[in-house]
Order: sequence, then C-alpha cells, then structure tokens
Amino acid sequence: MAGAVGRLVVNWTTVFVASPGNSKSVLEALSAYAWNGYGGVTFASVVEDADTCKESHQADPIINEWRSSHIEQVRLRLWKDGEIVVQMTFNGTNTHKFNWFTQSRLLASTYSDLEKLDTRLRFFSLIGYGNGVNRRFYINKINSGCDENAGWMFVKDDGYRTDCLYDIYRKYPYFLYATNGHASFWQTEGDYDFADMMSIQVLQGKDVEREVATTTILPEELWVPF
Repeated sequence: MAGAVGRLVVNWTTVFVASPGNSKSVLEALSAYAWNGYGGVTFASVVEDADTCKESHQADPIINEWRSSHIEQVRLRLWKDGEIVVQMTFNGTNTHKFNWFTQSRLLASTYSDLEKLDTRLRFFSLIGYGNGVNRRFYINKINSGCDENAGWMFVKDDGYRTDCLYDIYRKYPYFLYATNGHASFWQTEGDYDFADMMSIQVLQGKDVEREVATTTILPEELWVPF
C-alpha cells in the first residue's frame, strides 16, 4: 500500500471460554480432545460470551492443534459484569497448551506489580497447586498459611476443600482474582473478587500484518512488542 504508514494490526482468535459454577473441571476441559461433551467441554467456534458456556466450557479445535498453529502470543482474560478486569499477554512461541502460562513468558499485564517483579514466584503455573487441592492458573506471591496467602489469581477447580476459606467460597469452578491492581490476600475482604468468565485467545503468525487494514486496529496502549 504505497504511502501508507505501517501500523500493527492483530486478529486474536478465542480458543477457550470457561464459566464458573457448572461443576466442570477447567483443567479436564483443556485436556479433552475432539469429541463434544468429554471433559465438560464443547468444541466449536468460540466467542467471549458467558452465556455460551454455562453448561459446559467451550473450546475451539485449534486448542488441540496448538503446536502446529504458529501461535505467537496468548492472552488470558477474566471478565466481570461484561468488563475485562484482568488481562495478561504471554509469549506463545514454541509452547503447548499447558506451558505458556509462566512468569518468564509474561509480556504484559493489568497488574503493574506483577510485570515489574524481579523475583521468581513459587507458583505461576496453569497446572498450579495440584495434590487434590487443584488451584489452577495459580499466581501466588506469599504461601504462609490461610490468612497470609496472597497473589493475583487462581481457578479453584474440582478437588477437596482445605481449611482455607478461599478453597470453599463457592461451587467449583470459580475464578478468584486480586482487586485494586496488585497482589492481594485471598481471605481479606475487599482484596479479591470473583470473575464471571475466563477466556483464552491466541495470536497466530498468519494473523499478524504490518500495514493499514480494514480490520480493527489494536489500541496503541495495548500494543505488545514482538
């Protein structure tokens, strides 16, 4: 396009949407393969709409073709009342569907303190804290007893109930996130809230263009450098 000023145009594909309180394991849904209903997941084109996943989580078939899908970036979002309350963007190159969610791959976050962190966290993992407790997508800063545990987010998946209140708040799964833009204590009123939906999007190499196009242009403040 002669004379055009190049701008970064991106097309994100939503590959997974999870809803709270439907008694379907989020990890099992991510682990499921291409038959509908298995693992509490339905495979089809996915949109970021909580109404579509109340009975079962939703996944695009791309999620099971991850390694061959030229994924460059991955974006996780938590939603509350139709608004994005948490957003994190990760380097998705040379990943599979379970190992992109790590501290070293974080490119951008709505949590400024998480971006600036220069110490290794005990938990920053999609698999998270298993051992029957099953806190998935677990980003934790302090692990020192129920009252002192603090972090940024986790998904309480199926699993047994501990003595900590944040493991028994609601019917599983539920999506707990820190409010106020920084790490929070999981049992301190006002420090946390519950998301209505979690979504995962991918940016594939074939979807990145560097010229003006008719598709929606990512707002400059949300650009992530390659």
